[in-house]
Amino acid sequence: VDPSVMSQKELESLSKTAITVECLSWGDLDGAKTHKKCDFIVGSDSIYDINTIQPLLQTVSVLLRKDNESQFLLSQSFTYRDDAEREIDAVCENLGLTRTLLQDKENAKVQSFCWKEH
Repeated sequence: VDPSVMSQKELESLSKTAITVECLSWGDLDGAKTHKKCDFIVGSDSIYDINTIQPLLQTVSVLLRKDNESQFLLSQSFTYRDDAEREIDAVCENLGLTRTLLQDKENAKVQSFCWKEH
Protein backbone atom coordinates (compact mmCIF):
# COMPACT_ATOMS: atom_id res chain seq x y z
CA VAL A 1 0.00 0.00 0.00
CA ASP A 2 1.26 3.44 -0.86
CA PRO A 3 1.68 5.24 2.49
CA SER A 4 0.63 8.49 0.83
CA VAL A 5 -3.01 7.29 0.81
CA MET A 6 -3.01 7.05 4.61
CA SER A 7 -2.76 9.91 7.05
CA GLN A 8 0.11 10.13 9.53
CA LYS A 9 -2.38 9.47 12.33
CA GLU A 10 -3.57 6.27 10.60
CA LEU A 11 0.02 5.08 10.07
CA GLU A 12 0.91 5.74 13.72
CA SER A 13 -2.24 3.94 14.83
CA LEU A 14 -1.32 0.87 12.76
CA SER A 15 2.14 0.71 14.32
CA LYS A 16 0.49 0.33 17.75
CA THR A 17 -2.11 -2.19 16.68
CA ALA A 18 -2.04 -5.95 17.08
CA ILE A 19 -2.40 -7.53 13.65
CA THR A 20 -4.08 -10.88 13.11
CA VAL A 21 -3.92 -12.94 9.92
CA GLU A 22 -6.56 -15.61 9.44
CA CYS A 23 -7.68 -17.89 6.64
CA LEU A 24 -11.37 -17.67 5.76
CA SER A 25 -13.45 -19.09 2.96
CA TRP A 26 -15.27 -16.35 1.09
CA GLY A 27 -18.98 -16.81 1.36
CA ASP A 28 -18.73 -18.86 4.59
CA LEU A 29 -20.83 -16.35 6.49
CA ASP A 30 -21.44 -18.65 9.45
CA GLY A 31 -17.68 -19.14 9.83
CA ALA A 32 -17.06 -15.41 9.47
CA LYS A 33 -19.60 -14.66 12.21
CA THR A 34 -17.45 -16.59 14.71
CA HIS A 35 -14.57 -14.11 14.24
CA LYS A 36 -14.14 -10.79 15.99
CA LYS A 37 -15.22 -7.68 14.09
CA CYS A 38 -12.37 -5.95 12.28
CA ASP A 39 -11.35 -2.33 12.06
CA PHE A 40 -9.19 -2.85 8.99
CA ILE A 41 -9.10 -5.63 6.40
CA VAL A 42 -6.51 -5.76 3.61
CA GLY A 43 -6.76 -7.65 0.34
CA SER A 44 -4.57 -7.68 -2.74
CA ASP A 45 -5.37 -9.07 -6.18
CA SER A 46 -8.35 -10.88 -4.65
CA ILE A 47 -10.77 -10.75 -7.59
CA TYR A 48 -9.89 -12.83 -10.64
CA ASP A 49 -13.39 -14.05 -11.46
CA ILE A 50 -16.65 -12.09 -11.37
CA ASN A 51 -18.21 -14.92 -9.35
CA THR A 52 -15.89 -14.21 -6.41
CA ILE A 53 -17.08 -10.61 -5.93
CA GLN A 54 -20.29 -11.30 -4.03
CA PRO A 55 -18.84 -13.94 -1.64
CA LEU A 56 -15.79 -11.76 -0.96
CA LEU A 57 -17.77 -8.61 -0.16
CA GLN A 58 -20.39 -10.54 1.81
CA THR A 59 -17.64 -12.00 3.99
CA VAL A 60 -16.06 -8.57 4.42
CA SER A 61 -19.44 -7.11 5.38
CA VAL A 62 -19.82 -9.69 8.16
CA LEU A 63 -16.29 -9.07 9.48
CA LEU A 64 -16.15 -5.28 9.22
CA ARG A 65 -17.15 -3.34 12.32
CA LYS A 66 -20.21 -1.22 11.60
CA ASP A 67 -18.80 2.24 12.11
CA ASN A 68 -17.60 5.02 9.84
CA GLU A 69 -13.89 4.37 10.43
CA SER A 70 -13.58 0.65 9.66
CA GLN A 71 -12.56 -0.22 6.13
CA PHE A 72 -11.59 -2.93 3.68
CA LEU A 73 -8.58 -1.84 1.62
CA LEU A 74 -8.27 -3.70 -1.69
CA SER A 75 -5.41 -3.30 -4.13
CA GLN A 76 -5.19 -4.72 -7.62
CA SER A 77 -2.35 -4.93 -10.11
CA PHE A 78 -4.56 -5.23 -13.17
CA THR A 79 -7.68 -3.62 -14.61
CA TYR A 80 -11.04 -5.26 -13.94
CA ARG A 81 -13.38 -5.80 -16.87
CA ASP A 82 -16.41 -3.50 -17.08
CA ASP A 83 -18.79 -6.27 -16.01
CA ALA A 84 -16.70 -6.87 -12.87
CA GLU A 85 -16.75 -3.15 -12.05
CA ARG A 86 -20.54 -3.11 -12.41
CA GLU A 87 -20.85 -6.22 -10.23
CA ILE A 88 -18.70 -4.64 -7.50
CA ASP A 89 -20.93 -1.55 -7.54
CA ALA A 90 -24.13 -3.63 -7.46
CA VAL A 91 -22.94 -5.82 -4.57
CA CYS A 92 -21.78 -2.76 -2.62
CA GLU A 93 -25.17 -1.12 -3.11
CA ASN A 94 -26.96 -4.28 -1.98
CA LEU A 95 -24.77 -4.64 1.15
CA GLY A 96 -24.73 -0.94 2.07
CA LEU A 97 -21.03 -0.44 1.36
CA THR A 98 -19.35 2.57 -0.24
CA ARG A 99 -16.41 2.07 -2.59
CA THR A 100 -13.84 4.86 -2.89
CA LEU A 101 -10.94 4.84 -5.34
CA LEU A 102 -7.84 5.98 -3.44
CA GLN A 103 -5.19 5.47 -6.11
CA ASP A 104 -5.26 4.71 -9.82
CA LYS A 105 -1.88 4.37 -11.55
CA GLU A 106 -1.07 2.35 -14.66
CA ASN A 107 -3.52 -0.50 -14.04
CA ALA A 108 -2.74 -0.51 -10.30
CA LYS A 109 -5.61 0.57 -8.10
CA VAL A 110 -6.19 0.88 -4.38
CA GLN A 111 -9.76 1.20 -3.24
CA SER A 112 -11.49 1.40 0.11
CA PHE A 113 -14.80 -0.17 1.08
CA CYS A 114 -16.64 1.06 4.15
CA TRP A 115 -20.17 1.32 5.48
CA LYS A 116 -22.40 4.03 4.07
CA GLU A 117 -23.06 6.79 6.55
CA HIS A 118 -26.56 6.72 7.96
